[in-house]
Amino acid sequence: MNQALSNAGSIMVSSFGLEGMIYRLKAEEIKITKNQLYYEPFWHIDCDIRYEYDRVCSHDVTTIAPEVHHLTIDNNDYAVVESNPRKVTVSGIEHCTTSGSKDIIFDAEHGQEQDWKKYIGYQKETVVDDSSFIDKDGIFLPPKISSNALVHNVFLSLPRPIKADKIHEGMLNIKKLDLYFRPVYVFEYRWERRNKTAVAALDGITGKEISNGVTFHEKVKKIVTSDLLFDVSAEAANLIVPGSSIAFKFIKAYNDQQ
Repeated sequence: MNQALSNAGSIMVSSFGLEGMIYRLKAEEIKITKNQLYYEPFWHIDCDIRYEYDRVCSHDVTTIAPEVHHLTIDNNDYAVVESNPRKVTVSGIEHCTTSGSKDIIFDAEHGQEQDWKKYIGYQKETVVDDSSFIDKDGIFLPPKISSNALVHNVFLSLPRPIKADKIHEGMLNIKKLDLYFRPVYVFEYRWERRNKTAVAALDGITGKEISNGVTFHEKVKKIVTSDLLFDVSAEAANLIVPGSSIAFKFIKAYNDQQ
């Protein structure tokens, strides 16, 4: 907290923006009236998807010699079409694979994608059980966006089979579904001469100012528990198991909606 207070002092004047510059605001005119440490949640999702499927196809063969009028392939007879160029249209089945992956981070308050992978590399403490939240200073903010909703949206954004006639396998795999909390110090400043108040937030890891219009949260009364953090339902849990029957049904239903 001492380092946070030091950093908070360095941004007091800039927190009042243009008005502070116009009135030549000085640091000694500002008082820190409130400060609070929050732990803001964000989700890290790393997943991939893979489909094996067939589709009926037709391909034109145009390398036909002038004297050829029929072509037999695997006991199937094809007539040469007199076009420019001359061609034979061959029917068959294409055996296809479509796959994709995403490694993405969302803030757990608004569900917006964030460039916060830098936090994952810092030293961290693993939460073993619910009591880990009680022993910490500061307020843990519970995630407002569920893991269920985010996982569902991520999978829908991944590639899907293209004009599939028969799906042999659909594998939906979550490699990581982690909830992180980043420390954020929020400070309220008071400028008595102009009867003004400003709020600023500092990243508790990097020490840099966070300029996203933060405010003081009301004290969170809802207890943060493991059930709250990981609410993937039984159906959704089956959905993400590679090779499960639910996965196949999910692929079929998604295709039918397109």
